[in-house]
Amino acid sequence: MSDLALQPSPRYPRPEADDEQNMLADGELASEQTLRLELIDSLEAAEAAWRAFEVRAVITPYQRFDWISRLVAAHGGLKGRLAIVFLHEGERVVGLLPLEITNRLGIRPARIIGWDFSNGDWMAMDKGFARRLDRTMLDTILSELRKLTGADLLALHSQPESWDGVRNPLLALPHQPSPDHFYAGSLGAERLNAKRLRNIDRGRRRLEEAYGPVRLERATSPEAIEAVHAEFLRQRGVRFKEMGVANVFAEDWMQRFFKVSARSGLDQKRPVLVMHALYAGDLLVATSIGSTSGDHYGQYINSTTDGPAAKYSLMALLLHLLTEELRQEGFTSIDMGLGDFEYKLDWTDKQMSYDAVIALSAVGRGAAALLQGLRAAKRAIKQHPMLWKLATAVRARLNRG
Repeated sequence: MSDLALQPSPRYPRPEADDEQNMLADGELASEQTLRLELIDSLEAAEAAWRAFEVRAVITPYQRFDWISRLVAAHGGLKGRLAIVFLHEGERVVGLLPLEITNRLGIRPARIIGWDFSNGDWMAMDKGFARRLDRTMLDTILSELRKLTGADLLALHSQPESWDGVRNPLLALPHQPSPDHFYAGSLGAERLNAKRLRNIDRGRRRLEEAYGPVRLERATSPEAIEAVHAEFLRQRGVRFKEMGVANVFAEDWMQRFFKVSARSGLDQKRPVLVMHALYAGDLLVATSIGSTSGDHYGQYINSTTDGPAAKYSLMALLLHLLTEELRQEGFTSIDMGLGDFEYKLDWTDKQMSYDAVIALSAVGRGAAALLQGLRAAKRAIKQHPMLWKLATAVRARLNRG
């Protein structure tokens, strides 16, 4: 553990005395206590403090203890070294960075665990701390992070601009647009106009005429999870084969992650992973697999069936029924992750996401510049229609060959 003599930012003045008690409860007060970094190198040792912090932290589904611990378990461990970094002010945890540090060609990058399977990196933070975390504090934290972990760079991928109403203070660090946009929105009210609702209702009636009553069901038993997961794999497999894309969801470790995570959440109000299925009669026509944090639902992946039923705008119908259910259960926001698909705009807003690759050592500078360049090139391709069409065609041919 290391002590950092960090002072509160002058941009956030000390509150009036009448407000102090309430602000302290939420960590809002610009504390003059010493900020400390604590490094823990095992999930088991970090679990109690991590879970306790989740209850009050600004956190995405992909930094929840259950998400990361089950991802690591399904993989059979990490490729690199675990470095769970807690930030403390006095006895209070105010921040959390769950990192994996790898070593390639003598360069040690630190990344959020599971970054390549999540929909965005984020440092879990106490709300008040997040609002007064500035560049000066960040620079000192990064310096100490280097000492504690030995990392040469910190790479953060696809960071949202804000979460749960809190701006992302890590964007005070140098950053650049990510290859993909992020789609998120409020669940406070119906976003669809009358014409769109009529079209969805018309599609539902026609689907019912062809196959039987339409209903959305959450998988609430091990047997239901098995059935929904099996059909999800089949539907995704057909779609990926058409695209010429390898089906990562069919890999053994990913199947373990989905099924174990879904089963473990059967008795939880806000499970780390939840499966829904859209039925028309006895036919399972679409699925949604999502994760939660607090009153936020993140749609991680979905699927729709092939064949004649596919013509009935199944994803629109599934999402219409799903968002209604989520609102009834008290969810206030939703995201549909990364990737540009037109249907997402009916329920969410298109937002920028950002990469930050920060050198922590001299040897890390060259690697940071290289990683930034690679991500920028990927964005240039994905955001240029002709280049992206060519890239997907080449990828499909390579995967089929």
